[in-house]
Amino acid sequence: MLTLDATADSLAHGALGFSGAAVAAHGTLDSLTWFARSRVGGGAAVLAGGRFAKRDGATPESTAVRLVAIDSLAVQLPGDVWVLQQPAELTLTDSAATVSRLKLESVYGSGKLSLEGDLPTRGRANAHLQLEAFPLVGLYALLEQDTTGVGGAVTLTAGLTGTRASPVASGSFSLTNGSIGEFRMPFVDGSFDYHDRRLNSALHLWRSGQQILDVRAYLPLDLALQPVPRRQLPDTLSVQATADSVDLSVLEALTPAVQQVTGVFSTDLGIAGTWEAPRLRGGLQISGATATVPALSVRYEDVNGRFTFSGDSIAVQPLSVRSDHGRADVTGVVRLERLTRPVLDLRIAADQFKALDLRNNVAITASGRLSLRGPVFGASLTGQAKVTSGALYFADLVQKRIINLDELADTLLASMIEQQRLGPEFKNVFLDSLRIDDLGLEMGNDVWLRSNEANIQLTGSVRLTKRRNFYLVSGSLQAVRGTYRLKVGVLSRDFVVTEGTVKYFGTPDQDAALDIVAKHVVHPVPTPNQRNPEDITVVAHITGTLLVPKVTLEAEKRDLSQTEIISYLLFGKSTVDLGGDQGGIADQRAVVQSALSLLSGEIEQTIVSGGVPVDYVEIRPGGGGQGDPLLGWQFAVGRQLGSKTFLVVNAGFCGGRPVYVSNTLGVSLQFRISPEWRTEASFEPAQTCVDPSVETLGTTVPRQVGLDLFWEKRY
Repeated sequence: MLTLDATADSLAHGALGFSGAAVAAHGTLDSLTWFARSRVGGGAAVLAGGRFAKRDGATPESTAVRLVAIDSLAVQLPGDVWVLQQPAELTLTDSAATVSRLKLESVYGSGKLSLEGDLPTRGRANAHLQLEAFPLVGLYALLEQDTTGVGGAVTLTAGLTGTRASPVASGSFSLTNGSIGEFRMPFVDGSFDYHDRRLNSALHLWRSGQQILDVRAYLPLDLALQPVPRRQLPDTLSVQATADSVDLSVLEALTPAVQQVTGVFSTDLGIAGTWEAPRLRGGLQISGATATVPALSVRYEDVNGRFTFSGDSIAVQPLSVRSDHGRADVTGVVRLERLTRPVLDLRIAADQFKALDLRNNVAITASGRLSLRGPVFGASLTGQAKVTSGALYFADLVQKRIINLDELADTLLASMIEQQRLGPEFKNVFLDSLRIDDLGLEMGNDVWLRSNEANIQLTGSVRLTKRRNFYLVSGSLQAVRGTYRLKVGVLSRDFVVTEGTVKYFGTPDQDAALDIVAKHVVHPVPTPNQRNPEDITVVAHITGTLLVPKVTLEAEKRDLSQTEIISYLLFGKSTVDLGGDQGGIADQRAVVQSALSLLSGEIEQTIVSGGVPVDYVEIRPGGGGQGDPLLGWQFAVGRQLGSKTFLVVNAGFCGGRPVYVSNTLGVSLQFRISPEWRTEASFEPAQTCVDPSVETLGTTVPRQVGLDLFWEKRY
């Protein structure tokens, strides 16, 4: 006696995948009962049971016969179940596998499947398949493909004769009310005939009773039911295709590389010659196409172009693409070394073209002239481009322990400071097979290095190379302006970037060395011991790398410990004065001021990184009389007007009383004459607001005009 129980989490056979599989058998090796169940692909399952028997041949020379009886069979598909109508048999001999009475019907629909005849092992075939109203979504589920947006019913009639080495097949098929993604196929029909290693096939697409696509092909192929050295045979082929305004969303069914495809194409195309030396004629026109490329997070619109086929070449004349507010034009030739091996020789002229926008990684809009040459899989991109606008994101400053917290164990300041670990590592996503050979990238006037804490403008140029999945960037970029927000626990302070460099190593992780200097001026709070304290300039040095940046602090022209610097930054007082205050660091005004600074910082980051066309945003609480952080707010937005000019508009709002915006608007214009000299002209109110409980301010706000000339020398 034999008893078998087996289970498997997952199995694979060709394109089919099985999960949660179980098989049970009971009896002897010559006669047993069996049961099997499994999930197949995505959303499909099969349940079957029956008997197995082994019988000796009728004569000593004949081989044994194995009989598999299928007493019950159910196949679950998305939204339907197909069940066996009567017991079926599968008889196995050395020459053939004979199927008899295998008939399935849909429980919830009108679908039917019937398979009968001999399938060849070593003998001849004589089998017939009839399929009616089989759901296309069921086929996608069995093959583990995405079933979203898939619909329609397939009808198929096929016959198979001949041998495994030289099969003969013919049949017809149709698809009714088909859909794959956004592509709609009201009715598709076709036929095929294969014999003497030649496939003759036809396909037609109908819409509103009119045939809009007609494809006829005569292909030399070896479709033997056994392994062969080569399927494509060295003989003449013929393909004829005509189409009139066919929906381009069919591309979504062919590749996941594009989504949300719209537009139409028309063609009159002919292919002759051989697989090795094809001869083309005709043309193809694309009109009003749009598509989203998920790998690049961009959407291309207004795609229009014409392709002319002649000999072994496809001429692009030209192909125009719009992305965001920019445009790219593609011209050149695609040459067919073989019918299945196109080789590119294309030229790309880009003008403010958004190439990619990977949120929180990298965004690039560029102008320039590029060349794309080589086979489609493994093409090489070369040339020179100017990045007119873009953003490079780096990990947040994870090294928060800029001071030793253990040293502050005895102070109340320690309770306000916490270490934070922010931001994922930089990741790149791009077309895997593309090669980039020493591509020059010059930074324009709107390229920024950003994180949750920094927004720094970059200039300079780098070289980009890509091999396999490795992107190698080399060169140095200069930091010309920007802001850096120091966050310690729930508190934050803004620093102005004055200089710095970002030097790329040319390593596969796109890491770069940071050397950036930013400054913040602290206006200390007067104390009984010091009525008019001097301002303190705190310098933040951002070093380390893009992946692991670090920050250290020092006071300019002052010898202060890190503890004292932090205390002055957060509360405008030394730790000694802070500890002597009533309520210590829990002083209401200091805590409220810090919380408001944090809130405004998050709003600023959202505005700058959210697509609003400004380069600089500042929202600062306070500035409104009597030092009350709740009394007033200061707003400022900035925009770079040119390579050397920067405009900032600011306004104030007073809490507790109405103030007209027109009375509190201010503007400043900055111009960099040279690396050492710059000017700043400003026109703004002398005072935004005062405490209404102390003083009444009229509708006329005194204004001031300023003109400053700055000189700085680096050593």
